[in-house]
Amino acid sequence: EEVSLFNEPVNGLAGQAEVVFSNLNYIGQVSGTYLIFAGSDRMIVLDQHAAHERILFENLKKKAASHAFRPAGQRLLMPEVISLPPRDIAFLGDMLPLLEECGFDMEPFGGDTVVLKGLPALLSQWEPKLLVRDLLEEFTERGAVTMDEKKEKIYAFLACKGAVKASRSLSSPEVAALCRTLDETPAVLSCPHGRPVFLSFTFNGLEKMFKRR
Repeated sequence: EEVSLFNEPVNGLAGQAEVVFSNLNYIGQVSGTYLIFAGSDRMIVLDQHAAHERILFENLKKKAASHAFRPAGQRLLMPEVISLPPRDIAFLGDMLPLLEECGFDMEPFGGDTVVLKGLPALLSQWEPKLLVRDLLEEFTERGAVTMDEKKEKIYAFLACKGAVKASRSLSSPEVAALCRTLDETPAVLSCPHGRPVFLSFTFNGLEKMFKRR
């Protein structure tokens, strides 16, 4: 059975990880967050959120590179009027064209407010005001970042917010779909924010930890 949540293949191989996830024996899920696998000579512990975050991030970058990229948007039933400090209002004003490219429908509403009319469909489950404030926090250290760096930050933000969360139980078909897609995704060693996607423990290493060697 195909599970759409994880079935968005990306060109590229996870060769640097030297792990083919779909070839591993799935053991189970711990705390609704970590997926445990056994290989021929090792145990793999996979962070489901970090893994899905990397998949979404690479898909966003790939689609953007095609120059025909505009994530599906979802209009809000009721527009949200959000009050913000002047510095944040100015920053959002500068970022509006890029935010629109990424699926946000937002515009100035006079003074210290903006009106949010729509969100990227990927983030439709989030509370709009909280999402905007989290986005601003992502750019707290603004500095003189380039447009490419801003795009990467927004893609990382969308991927993190849209990825399957910790403490969510996954079915076996969902785990299988995640593994297949991860095998086709580059740079799977870490999520876009630098956290490891998985940890690998050799059986020899485990035996040493348990003082069997």
